[in-house]
Amino acid sequence: MIVGGFALDLYCDNQMEEGTRQERWEHMGSDEFPGPGRATYVHEESGAKARAIARRAGWKLELQSGRALCPACVKAGCVLPAED
Repeated sequence: MIVGGFALDLYCDNQMEEGTRQERWEHMGSDEFPGPGRATYVHEESGAKARAIARRAGWKLELQSGRALCPACVKAGCVLPAED
């Protein structure tokens, strides 16, 4: 039997410069209790479909840079900082 699939592990790239250490932990969470800044999307056919699922959930993805903003940051009006 051949089994395949695509997993998209997302981590929010908002740097939260104004946030405190506690706010950052609540945002990213941990492996056991992930916060809104982390998510995994899986699709059995293609990575493009996994990305489409993430976008429908509210994630903003930049494929060229490989960066992402979580739904909580998008809703708060955050933008990704310019790349150096």
